[in-house]
Amino acid sequence: MSYQDNSIFQNIMAYNRNDRNDGLKKLKPSERLLAEIKEFGFELSQLETVMKCRGNQLVLSCAGSGKTTALIFKVIYDQKTGYATKQVEVNGNQVRVTDSTWVCTFLKSGAEELRSSLVKWQRRLHCVDTASAIQFSTLHAEFKRALNSMGITTNIISEADNMKYLKDIVKTYCIMDSNNKPLNSEQLRDLQGALTYTRNRLDSSRYLRDTYEEFNIAPKMVDAILRDWKDCRRKDKVCDFEDLQEMLYNECYVKNNAEVISYLSNRYNFIYIDEFQDTSQIQYALIKIYASKCRQLVAIGDDDQTIYSWRGSYNGIITREFMEDFHPTKNDLSINYR
Repeated sequence: MSYQDNSIFQNIMAYNRNDRNDGLKKLKPSERLLAEIKEFGFELSQLETVMKCRGNQLVLSCAGSGKTTALIFKVIYDQKTGYATKQVEVNGNQVRVTDSTWVCTFLKSGAEELRSSLVKWQRRLHCVDTASAIQFSTLHAEFKRALNSMGITTNIISEADNMKYLKDIVKTYCIMDSNNKPLNSEQLRDLQGALTYTRNRLDSSRYLRDTYEEFNIAPKMVDAILRDWKDCRRKDKVCDFEDLQEMLYNECYVKNNAEVISYLSNRYNFIYIDEFQDTSQIQYALIKIYASKCRQLVAIGDDDQTIYSWRGSYNGIITREFMEDFHPTKNDLSINYR
């Protein structure tokens, strides 16, 4: 191909691109956003329904359906359409800014991935970068931030020190294994896992763990161990992650502290929860406080996959309770793209 032929080819391609861009510019911002997402190869038959839905929403996804990306597109769409923004006055001018928004999940790495994904897709879709105006975090990180802002100190104990406290308590209660020997490190970890499960559950199943049967630990002893374990941390003015949610739960549901309830319920107007199937009962109880006054709560998860059931996550939340409590629109992401 000659240089002249190559120039003609480039001119034709440039013309086609310009023609396409001119066509996109004629669309409404929301329609242009959908068109650009489609150009990246995304199937919009289900995704568009998820994005356009307003108000409380439950998105049930299957493995490989791209639920995390769908959640990010939902955040972008809500902002692009102005739904998740508010008008404020700056230097005498009325401008629109991001409304108070929390995007949460259950692992720190997951929260960081959500944030980086938002930055990446806002750049690709020619949207304003709003990542700095949105709170990306785990549930525990948000609980810690809320407690700190209310003047409560929350120094997190190291895993090693917390296990040492538990080991000392186990010795005090003379808990032995089936061979009447002191618990080894692996058995202690199993017991810690069972206790974590108990702390995340609010129903009668909180004591139904094989570990308790194996070591002959009755419910009353479980409560005593948890009490003494907490006292050890309290004396050293430290706490673990379960303490954070227990403190807030106690204020909201045991003490019915109107000030704390009001503070939490007014923190965010838009809440998006990824991996919703991993929510525990005590965490869901707090989510209900957070979302009681918000404009929109979007929960997305796979109701067939509960990774953290060992830690107390409860599948009944995503399959039943959320529908009963928030009456959300239910949408599906049922296409596996893997």
